[in-house]
Amino acid sequence: MSESSSALTQDALRALNQELRRAAQLDRPGPLSDLLAKGANANDQAGTVDGRTALMEAASRGNIRSLEVLLPHSDAKLANDNGFTALIFAAASCHADCVELLLPASDSLARNDHGQDALSLATLASCVKCVKVLLAADVSFQRDLRGQTPLHHAARAGAMNAQKQQELFALLLAASGPECPNVFDSCGRTPLMSAVCARNPEGLRILADHCDLSLQDPKGRTALEQASRSGFWEGVELLATHPKAHATDIEHAFAICPEQDQLPLTAQRLVAIAQAAGSDAPTALAGLWARLSVGKKNGALPVSVRVSRIAPAWETPTIYSADKDARFGAVSPNSISPASPFFNR
Repeated sequence: MSESSSALTQDALRALNQELRRAAQLDRPGPLSDLLAKGANANDQAGTVDGRTALMEAASRGNIRSLEVLLPHSDAKLANDNGFTALIFAAASCHADCVELLLPASDSLARNDHGQDALSLATLASCVKCVKVLLAADVSFQRDLRGQTPLHHAARAGAMNAQKQQELFALLLAASGPECPNVFDSCGRTPLMSAVCARNPEGLRILADHCDLSLQDPKGRTALEQASRSGFWEGVELLATHPKAHATDIEHAFAICPEQDQLPLTAQRLVAIAQAAGSDAPTALAGLWARLSVGKKNGALPVSVRVSRIAPAWETPTIYSADKDARFGAVSPNSISPASPFFNR
């Protein structure tokens, strides 16, 4: 065979492989079968930006019909230049039917260049169906290169609605060991702390029931203190009023509240937190009340958090309006429900 005919053969094969990937992208099973019959290589990774095979193209787009044609001719364990297998592509793209089809032929524990496997990426994508399929196949928890588990990823995925988060956490907590909710990542954060960083109140509420609230990061900060320092006041309320909260942690968290003229924490909620937290909390909260009231006689606080005095033993505090110096009422701690809205809307 001459060099020219050999080059033509290679060019023709290259063209067939490109057509195969294109047909997989467009979900055209008929042309895929024809191209495979003509000798197209389903495992070819040349001539692409990141080394994707036709199987990966179909998996990333959820083209189940193309996957059914390609799978018998493909190596499902192949990874692209970034370490993504077809299974990882399908899980990251929330295609549960493709995940189910690929699982028997794939390495379920394969990880990409960031150390993330299919379960981690399905959790990051908030895909409850994919997580359910993977856990049903007994896929075990793995840490990524940052030491994060699927629970860390679920805590960070705060864009979901409450019902979806509840279902996702229920699946992960049921499949994980009792120590998993308290695992630290390489930055020294537990899943609970990750929920604080993501300002994810629903994830925080769920995880608080399963986590040790007294655990500290490398700087000695609990999740409650992190929420206080970052001004995540809904998280402060959730953690400070939790039955497992420690009075000393509550006291320290409120002692280091950021200095600012306006806090989105109403006086009513401060009283509710003090009431729910126990006998030691009022001492800590008194400092915050005092700081809010200092130098505010001219209405520097535009919302209702200016206090005239520190009420002994947390009796009914007196509150003044910010725009006028006229008294508009007092708040009784007994009239406040912890379930009432946290922000002054």
